[in-house]
Amino acid sequence: MSEKDVNVEILQESDWKFTFDHEALEDNVVALTKLPEEKRSGIARKLLAAAATYCMAGSLKLCLEENGVEIDGLSAYSKIKMGKAESGINIVETIDLKVLITVPEENYKELEDCREILREGSLITRSLERGIKVNHSILLKK
Repeated sequence: MSEKDVNVEILQESDWKFTFDHEALEDNVVALTKLPEEKRSGIARKLLAAAATYCMAGSLKLCLEENGVEIDGLSAYSKIKMGKAESGINIVETIDLKVLITVPEENYKELEDCREILREGSLITRSLERGIKVNHSILLKK
């Protein structure tokens, strides 16, 4: 992997391009210019929820597959609740995440075992729970 896992750049006015350093992820454009100003917020929190939801669902899928369980169906969704920090700025307060899974009845024990393994969460959800240290800097590009 390169030094950059994700590159974000502005294309024009308010459109953004996301480039991921991963063969399975295509570049993505957030085309805010297609929307009126009042509908442009919420993209970052949706991306955060998507990462958490994908990671949890993928972790459950992997756990079950490693235990020889064939999954008949899997979907996941999340809902973000916003709040305010002590300073008054908006924050993501909670992510309510649900994974819906269908497995054969004879594999309910393996499903319970995987639920127990994921009780503390997946890589992303566990990291969010514990608070991820974010080092950031704003640099002048000449």
